[in-house]
Formats: sequence, structure tokens, C-alpha cells
Amino acid sequence: MTAAGLCALLSACGTTAPDAAPTPAASKPAAKVIQEPPALSPEQARDIVARHAETSRKAYTSLDNALLDTVEDGPLLTQSLARIKGNRGVPEKERAPYPLPTGPSAAQLYIPRIAPQSAFATNSKPRWFAAATTVGPDVWFTVFAERPAQQRWEAVSSVLLVDQPVPKIALDGNGFATAVDANGLPTKPDALKAAVIDNYATGGQQDAKKILTPTSASERQVKIHATAGKGYGDKARTTFAGAASSDPTYALRTADGGTLVLFSHTHTQTDTVTQRGLGLIPKKRDEPWLGTKPLPAIQFTFLCADAATVPHGSGPARLLDTSCARTDVSGPRTRV
Repeated sequence: MTAAGLCALLSACGTTAPDAAPTPAASKPAAKVIQEPPALSPEQARDIVARHAETSRKAYTSLDNALLDTVEDGPLLTQSLARIKGNRGVPEKERAPYPLPTGPSAAQLYIPRIAPQSAFATNSKPRWFAAATTVGPDVWFTVFAERPAQQRWEAVSSVLLVDQPVPKIALDGNGFATAVDANGLPTKPDALKAAVIDNYATGGQQDAKKILTPTSASERQVKIHATAGKGYGDKARTTFAGAASSDPTYALRTADGGTLVLFSHTHTQTDTVTQRGLGLIPKKRDEPWLGTKPLPAIQFTFLCADAATVPHGSGPARLLDTSCARTDVSGPRTRV
């Protein structure tokens, strides 16, 4: 058989009949976007907020460190324990009041989608959520984190936003928020910490000037730098400095594409006499740390919860507010 005959029999040789319709390509099913589950349900979150409000107030009133440790952890626990220690040094009627709000049922919840931690997963993330409680014109913004080893959730950080609302948080169709890796932001947490510490240390003349846009929160810190120690006159001086801290940072996507960042920093304030023979007399709230004898220098350590917004793309960050607690007081035991 000739080659032409063979091609005719097989209808091949690389050609297609003119009236033959091309075979349509098989359609692929649309890829389904699988969302992570929320960190927990709103009902579970409200129970956690309510438990913290009830238990922490009771522990604070009864000066019960162990009880407080069942509902708090991280920077907030350190702050609360220091407040309790300070209250032990004064009569009950002079004790500092419980600082956090009570009305958990009215709290606005911000629950990000974070899958439960797995013992077998190497990239699982800790679960957390935030609750905002309005008190007059102010808002307490508190972060709660899961503690798998203790099989419970605890409040780990709380900052009071003075006379301002929480920035609008981006929520999906089911009302859940989006957690953000703050270390991937244009302004990273360490830079935010350095800027806040600079407000205290130099009046915002170095890191803060480059990183933060002016806000009322920054102005309050700069004022502390300018006025601290003025009451001593020329008999003592006051200096501020940063201190090491490594507490976790939490961040949520905002509706404008930016990020709300919740972080913490530690700074010190050191008061030092400038003349021999003088001494600084510890205040009642400092006596649990220092005793009652006058000292040539006293160093106060402050642990602070901070909230700031970082814009999408370039631009300075905005410090929303800072809530500090004196967590340590120290000084030499010999006079100048």
C-alpha cells in the first residue's frame, strides 16, 4: 500500500478534516479558598473576658498573687503584681484602685482566624484575641492569649486609649479579624519601642522624630521627660533610659489597610542627688522595695503596654497610647 493510501485509511498524517470540531479542553474546578478557623467563638471569648474581670478584681482587692496568676500572664501580670506589691505598703483606704474595667458583656471583640496549635506542626501560631471595653471617652484594649500548657486563656496586655476610639479593624464576612506578622511591617516593633523610649529619654529628638508622627500620646511622654525631677530643683537630677524587653507583639489589620500594633517596652527613671549628704526619701508605695531610709539614688523601672498604628506602605507610625506600671524600684543602700 502506498503512503498516501495508508494516510487515507488512518485519517492521520498530521491533518484534521475541515469540518471536524476541535475537542474542548476539560474545565478545571475553581480553587476553593480554605480559611483558617477563628481562634475561638465569640461566646467562648466573652466567657474568658468575664472570668478575667471577676477573678482579677478579687485578686487585686485581696492582694492575692496566686489567684491573679490564674487569669493573667505576660506584661499585664507583671504590672498587676507590682501594683499589688505597692498596695501592700499603704493603708487600705489609700491603695490604688483596680485599674481595669468591669463590663465584659459590653466589650467589642476582635477575634483573628488562627488555627489551634498542634504538637506535630512546626509553623503553628499561638491563638489570641482582643477585647475593647469603653469607659466614658476612653477604651481599655486588652489582649488575651491561649496558654495550652495550663489549658486556659489569660489576659496578657492591656492599654488604655485615652479619649479616642479603637481604629477601625478590618473584619471578614463573618466578623472575624486578620492577624498580622508585625515583624513584616515597614516599621517593625523594635523600631516602635525605640521611638517610644526616645520620647522619655530625649524628649523625642532622635528615634521618635524619624519614626512617629506627633500625637497626644507622644506629647504626654515628651512632657514627662521635660518635667520629671523639677521638684528637686538643683538638689537632684532625673534621667530616663531604655531597658531590655522581649514580650510578644500582637497586630491586627485595620480597615484602611494599615496595622494596629500592640507591643510593650521597658524604661527606667533614675533620680540622683547632686550634693553630698542629701538623700531621697522613699514614698510609701516604694517602701516594699526600698524600706524607709534615705538613698542617694533611686531607679524606677516601668513596664508599659503600647498601641500604635503603622500605615500601609511608607509613612510615619502613630502612637495611640501607653499604659505603664512601676514594676521595680531599686537604689544603693549607702548614702553619698
